Amino acid sequence: MRAILAKFLFLNTFLVMPLMAVESSSTTELSDTAKPVKSKLSYVFNFSTKTASYSEGEDNSSQVQLGFSPQLTFKFTPSFIINADTTMNLSSSRVQSRYSNESNNNFVLNELSMNYIPTEYATFSLGALNQSHLNSPFLVSGISFPGVAARIEKKINSLTLGYKGQNLIPTSTSFDSDRTNKEETPNLLTQGVFAKYDLSNSIRLGGQANYFSFNNLPSIVAYDSKRLGNTVTGVATGDSHFANNFSGLSVSSYANIDYNKNIEQNLSISIVENSQTESGNNRAQMIETNLSFKTKSVDYIPGVGVFYAEPDVSPAYYNTSLLGHNNREGIKYSLRAVFKKINLAVQANYVDAKVINESIYQDDLTAVELVMEMLNVKF
Repeated sequence: MRAILAKFLFLNTFLVMPLMAVESSSTTELSDTAKPVKSKLSYVFNFSTKTASYSEGEDNSSQVQLGFSPQLTFKFTPSFIINADTTMNLSSSRVQSRYSNESNNNFVLNELSMNYIPTEYATFSLGALNQSHLNSPFLVSGISFPGVAARIEKKINSLTLGYKGQNLIPTSTSFDSDRTNKEETPNLLTQGVFAKYDLSNSIRLGGQANYFSFNNLPSIVAYDSKRLGNTVTGVATGDSHFANNFSGLSVSSYANIDYNKNIEQNLSISIVENSQTESGNNRAQMIETNLSFKTKSVDYIPGVGVFYAEPDVSPAYYNTSLLGHNNREGIKYSLRAVFKKINLAVQANYVDAKVINESIYQDDLTAVELVMEMLNVKF
């Protein structure tokens, strides 16, 4: 477990926000005789520095990291848009782990998608699609899978209703399944409905419910997932298989409440249930809230979340590393401060995650992070 957890805990956990948005126009010559095409490119640059420490039993790690994430949006026509979102992490660290074999520095493709928008109500996407839109950290964390997706929505006054579905190829690392024998192409299918409703100017509600189904997952995913809490048969990589299938329901909802111009509260809940295994082994839940205290110069945002994830709720390889993947229960604390005058944000995170069922691969986990975000950076 330590190789995957140490990598994702310290390299992939960012609370980044847009720092600079710039629009520009360009002209591309298609041929000597073709007419020039005007295009609009908008881009956002996210910068973050982080120090972190992690401890799980006898394993521990400490790290200092710089993250850089350019997000590009190329609007070829009003109906055709390309999105590109990448992250480069550079770090210096010390890791003591039984399973550490990953590089501290990496380059991640968060999304690369072609989006066709025939009407204001529908969007069709193709490419490497980011899964953060599911708002389900114990199903799939904010990673991307290649595939296709469709989204249809309609706004009626203060109510927005919609449907979304996608057919994806979940793999072990990026697009490489790292197989040892010939395997079937893996598949992740999700489809569901969502809604948003502005109850008033100060209360906003939203939620979604999605059916999910994983099929033909690679043996390397099963092999690594047994270190992260799943029940897996087999000893070597090539003969590893999940003891249970994964399909069921993922539900998430939120409420944003403005008590006055200076105090705002966010509430959220996320639930995942796997219908392919027995009760007591098939459910995950995260309940989280934060308060925003706004002053003239600084916004203070404390938060707390309570969670648990039973062993076989979902493939542990794909879900949240910050909270310890599967077979966990615990609490997460956070405190964020946004200094408006100097364009700087600082956030501290503390996670205390206990093991639900005793495991030779897992131990109680604690993690501490201090993240600094540089806002509105100009070149």
